[in-house]
Amino acid sequence: MPLPDYGPYPQGSVAAKEAKRVGDLIGCRVQPRRMSQAGDWRERHRRALAEAIELGTLKPLPEKWDLPPIADHFAHIDPINYPGMISFVASEEEGVLDRYTRVTPGRYISRYYEDHKISDSRRRKLIATVDPTGEVQFATTPDEITRVYKTGPESCMDGDHTFSTPVWPTSVYGAGDLAVAYTVNNRGRIQSRAVCWPDKQIFGRCYGDVERLEKALTDEGFETPRDDHSVDGNGATFVGARMLKVFLNGEENYAVMPYFDDLKVCLDAGDHWVTAESEPPVHAKDHPDMVKSGGTNGYAEIQRWCPKMLRYYSKRSFKFVHGVEQHWSAGAIESYAFRCEWSDEYWADEAKYKVTIPDAGRYGGNLYVSKKAFDQDGATCEATNKPCRKSDLVEHEGKMVSRHWARREKERAFREAEFRRPYLGMKADRVWVDEYEQIPVNVTISGPTTLNEISVRELLESRLPEPRNPEPHYVNELMVDGRVIRRRVA
Repeated sequence: MPLPDYGPYPQGSVAAKEAKRVGDLIGCRVQPRRMSQAGDWRERHRRALAEAIELGTLKPLPEKWDLPPIADHFAHIDPINYPGMISFVASEEEGVLDRYTRVTPGRYISRYYEDHKISDSRRRKLIATVDPTGEVQFATTPDEITRVYKTGPESCMDGDHTFSTPVWPTSVYGAGDLAVAYTVNNRGRIQSRAVCWPDKQIFGRCYGDVERLEKALTDEGFETPRDDHSVDGNGATFVGARMLKVFLNGEENYAVMPYFDDLKVCLDAGDHWVTAESEPPVHAKDHPDMVKSGGTNGYAEIQRWCPKMLRYYSKRSFKFVHGVEQHWSAGAIESYAFRCEWSDEYWADEAKYKVTIPDAGRYGGNLYVSKKAFDQDGATCEATNKPCRKSDLVEHEGKMVSRHWARREKERAFREAEFRRPYLGMKADRVWVDEYEQIPVNVTISGPTTLNEISVRELLESRLPEPRNPEPHYVNELMVDGRVIRRRVA
């Protein structure tokens, strides 16, 4: 087998002396051979390289190294012993002796691809495929950006954190305009990163090895308005860049958004967000939905413009208001709209949209319905001439009246009969206690009653509160101490 560390020699005699010396040194017989008599070294190199690549000890040149291969170079990368360099067979003599020459990728390009007229930018990209140390790389797709943040420098968006979002928060940068510039060390680990806008040649806050990344981006022609790359630094603003629109859940009230360093707000642009310097002013023509920084939880609440209050409010508080055909915030609805009790729709609080149903509410107050709902399901009580619901109409003494009025009328008749009983010599300043309400009421009755049958209801009607439950039956009872007690009997 050839000894790669010896030869070639210019003369046979010199080779013979060296062979004897090496044989004595290693204890083996060493014979010099003419190079023309050597075996097929190309096949040997091809086979050995294929085996080493299969074992993983050597690597072929990356796919992104798209230059045509040099014949008989057998160029490859030795990541263990010579990382970041290209190993190749420089001559036939080296091939016979199984020797390799190792150079940097930049020198390899200069030496063997001089006629290809490679531009500086392409040259840097080719070098970075073999030796990425110090070379700026760009992550542009959502998956690439996610990988850089997860495995890159420490931050609130790195892989040590967990998020309840459907995608990694920083993946929304990958909409086509923004990218993440990063560098790796000689072990292939990401050592620095920064959000950038390649088309506009600007970049924002740097993380990790700030000085090297800033210098590398500056060398690439990028600029930054930042003077300070700390959390308190003056942030550069990317205005007009697209961001992916991803909602936190199906309700679409929250959007996936990372913590912003160099962005202010994002405005709704249909199927994506667009970054802006600030929210639209009051006098702006359009006021699209808006979202701000997602903070450390990875999502943010979407803000919507209220045309009634002329401000942005939480989108989840908005309801559609009929009549004006707009979405209003909760505060605007509370002040300038009403809820139709029959349809559960919200309507502008204007007379032309509103019908008041008196004394029909849950606690005896007024009930409000929309004019549209009343036209479909409304009627008029023949006893009071007041509006009511068709389904609430009942027949009472030959008239169609509201159920509420009929119930109160029956209650009044019943109480009239129950309260009528003879009392003799009633004293003044009696105290009547309502058993349902448990509230004492001071009552003053003056004058003798003789033997005439007197309606106590007529005497006390102006002072006694009516029970809220009209169904139970009550009777009045005169106590020995002169008090009148109203007791429930059914």
